[in-house]
Amino acid sequence: MDAVRADRQAELRDEPRRGDRDGGRRPRPPGRSWIRSGLGRRIRRGGASSPLPGVSREGRREQDSAVTVERDAAALDALVAAEIPSERHGVARTRRLFAEQRQLYRWILCEFAAATPPTGDATRAVADALRLDTAETFRVLAREDLVHVDSSGRPVVAYPFSAEPRGHRVLIDGKRWVEAMCAIDALGIAPMLALPIEIYSRDPLSSGEIWVRLDASEGAWWEPQQAVVLAGSACGEGPSFRGCCDVLNFFERRENAERYRAETPSVSGHPISLPEAIEAGRIVFGDLLRED
Repeated sequence: MDAVRADRQAELRDEPRRGDRDGGRRPRPPGRSWIRSGLGRRIRRGGASSPLPGVSREGRREQDSAVTVERDAAALDALVAAEIPSERHGVARTRRLFAEQRQLYRWILCEFAAATPPTGDATRAVADALRLDTAETFRVLAREDLVHVDSSGRPVVAYPFSAEPRGHRVLIDGKRWVEAMCAIDALGIAPMLALPIEIYSRDPLSSGEIWVRLDASEGAWWEPQQAVVLAGSACGEGPSFRGCCDVLNFFERRENAERYRAETPSVSGHPISLPEAIEAGRIVFGDLLRED
């Protein structure tokens, strides 16, 4: 069953890239009941527009403090389930880097955020300009599970970003498309960059699309209303891309996530709500680019 799931995930990772056209937008499959209009706005065919499930900025302000504490605790529990320790939360991720190593790391992230993943040559040139030993710096970034490069020195993983298709496409500020490593990483891009984003992903069980819009000035919206994220991991050691990233997926509904977990013995974890997943993304990436 694990092999079947792995094959299906590979198909889903490839699908968005193959369909990209017209500036990165995928054509909609036939028979859908809605179209997208502008950043994050959906208009349903055959009827008046209606509110999408979500949490507005005003709604967040009005939330009872006990609810907020409960959501934050659930987000932290989700990160424990995903085996993402506290030293990989926010600025703590870079605490063991030298200043110049931190500069290179932030440059890599900014290049990915600009939808221009850096080449090996460009990365080495910046490292040289910072008077860094490139090979040693790559070892440090890999040890800290921040950036992983291929044999040519090209960064292929720079959480929250991926240089390869992962099935989590993110539109930043309505202008540029990037690929995220997992659902939590995708949700963390908005607070990290302080920019609005749209996420397009697929349920690995049903292939149904999940759409999320995050905008710090307006709030969060998602579709379908019952969408969840499976918080968990597939192994106990090693970098995130080998453990939790293949597990941290969006699902159309809680039942799908629970069935996926039950049918995949190597996976542990539990489903969490979209607000809890959004908070988990903020905890991990929210202040990552903050200057010291």
